[in-house]
Amino acid sequence: MLRLKQHRPPREIRCSADVLKWVGFVVLCLGSFSAAILQQGMMSLDQYTSQTLYEALANDSGLFGLATAASILTLLSALALPIYAKLLWEGWKHTHDQGRYLLRLVVCALVSEIPYDLVNSGKVLDLQHQGPLWALVFAAVMLAVLRQLAAKRSAGWVLLKILVVVAACLWTVLLQSYLGVLTVLLVAVFCLLEKHRTAMVLVGVVLCTLQFPAPFSMFLVYWYDGKPGKTPRMLFYYLYPAQLLLFYCLGRVL
Repeated sequence: MLRLKQHRPPREIRCSADVLKWVGFVVLCLGSFSAAILQQGMMSLDQYTSQTLYEALANDSGLFGLATAASILTLLSALALPIYAKLLWEGWKHTHDQGRYLLRLVVCALVSEIPYDLVNSGKVLDLQHQGPLWALVFAAVMLAVLRQLAAKRSAGWVLLKILVVVAACLWTVLLQSYLGVLTVLLVAVFCLLEKHRTAMVLVGVVLCTLQFPAPFSMFLVYWYDGKPGKTPRMLFYYLYPAQLLLFYCLGRVL
């Protein structure tokens, strides 16, 4: 008798936390490379005004090529946005000590602020713009409040939850944290729509269209397997400010 081969259903693509962390870190490095090496180092953008830069780009093909590469790398760095918003929610959800988790975020944001300012503006302290980690700090505070309100489901409590999200967004605006509002909104979406994965991803894609090509990272979020990775959790707290300092130093050499 002929035996018919059984067709197994295709396996669903799954993505580990380690993949999310390393992909997010690599694309963050692309943004730092663009700002410190290409823009501050090789192009010396701080010496141009808008008008003189336009004229220089029109007359210098080499400078135009550098500007194009810098723009592409900066765009690619936006892929990290949904990834780190998802990682924050997963880390916060599984932590056994919310206070210590928040403290680690605050310390990392403080340590990274001067390197971030050096990379992006060439100043030791730039009060006009703050690093993206502050948005994660406010998002974590938002999650702490939302957890306290999780059991409340009446219309009044739902309105209060919305106000909590709005307040976190406003704090990022006041502090001028880079992409702060979008980061907070994504974390809120991952928290509030966790049990509706398809809806969560669709809403995330819509939000991320404001920062293209970030919507493509929502595929990784959709494929996330929900399991903690094997990479030491403190590693990326060290790597983030370290790569900023490294690229800044290389940019100064150039």
